[in-house]
Amino acid sequence: MTYQDELKRRIVETPLKSKTLGIVEFFESTSPPRNSPSSKHYYQVFDWIEKGGSLEDKYEQKVEIPTPTRLTWAKVLMAGMNELHKQKIIHSDLKPANVVLLEDKSITAGYVLKLIDMDLSILADRKAPWHGHQGYAGTPNWLSPEHLRNEIPQQASDIFTCGLMLAQLLAREYPYDATDMDVQNQKVLKGEHKPIKVDSSISNAGDITNILQRMLHPVATNRPTAEEVHKVLLPATIASPRPVPISPPLTPAPPAPRPAPPSPRPSPPPTPTPPPVPPAPRPIPVPPKPPAPAPSPRDTKLTLQLGGHKISANLSLIANRSWVANVMRGGDDARFWDLGKQFELRKSSSSWEIVPNASAPNETIVNGAAIKSPTVLRNGDVIGVGRASSNVLKTPITVGLE
Repeated sequence: MTYQDELKRRIVETPLKSKTLGIVEFFESTSPPRNSPSSKHYYQVFDWIEKGGSLEDKYEQKVEIPTPTRLTWAKVLMAGMNELHKQKIIHSDLKPANVVLLEDKSITAGYVLKLIDMDLSILADRKAPWHGHQGYAGTPNWLSPEHLRNEIPQQASDIFTCGLMLAQLLAREYPYDATDMDVQNQKVLKGEHKPIKVDSSISNAGDITNILQRMLHPVATNRPTAEEVHKVLLPATIASPRPVPISPPLTPAPPAPRPAPPSPRPSPPPTPTPPPVPPAPRPIPVPPKPPAPAPSPRDTKLTLQLGGHKISANLSLIANRSWVANVMRGGDDARFWDLGKQFELRKSSSSWEIVPNASAPNETIVNGAAIKSPTVLRNGDVIGVGRASSNVLKTPITVGLE
């Protein structure tokens, strides 16, 4: 039982414990009539589930799962896989039936997701006691290329199966034709899956599509890690329609009526012309005082502060809805920013400047005024989005040059 004891320790004594269903005990048993060491079977006892079920149950019951819920489950699944692999554990038998959903009405997704069925999971740094006596765990339709070649599953094998599961969650389609198992297995080995079409309402659907294709690569070393996949999923949101302007556009006032022409009057008698007055001497113009030069970006770090949150930047960056929500922690007001690009903070050879996107739904504001062209930033400037004509400013960010 040394192997199973170590597996249990890596689960219950680490952060992985929160990602799995509670483990009561591991045990092993021989299969009669042989009762030989090679006939041993390994078992795992989990906590009793009163309400919930598995991801497979939801599919079989044809329950409509909203895209926001699917996205949340995908993030939680890969967070669990990331922690599993950090503990050098290979699940080996991933499938929707081994993803348990525990009902919890206090959270938006409605269920807490947990991984189960790790009685035949593998320690990546130790040889399994059943090696050479029996095959490794796996389920048809969810087998990696390594399973199909009768190789020892590895962490990349889990990633392949996670790619199948994420395709079902986020593209709503299993990526292979499962009508003929032999044909399907050959397609898995060649990487010939269906085109993946991630739900277009997900903000970074393109990035997710790309990493799903990498997860299904037939060569294990070409697949991403669980941590890479989780990092791509983490900032994903459900894209909302472009927000309407904060205040309606101004409409020009109707022109004032023209006054009636005056009645003609008789011409007055001519008056003598006064002598010309010599012109007053013109004052000598004083050139305006040049503005203080902006600090050189070679030595200057740009700081941005929103509320009590402050970040620093040394390189140019694109500011959009995701950036202000996740990096600047802009909260609900992030919805007023353009989804793709509100403005660019550009580091040039002589200054930091803000370059607005003229097609953004709301104006880029600097010190209360809307800007339409690149503008040099100075220490203490306040930038954000809104409608200058209505004195509306959302997410005011204070600029610092250090």
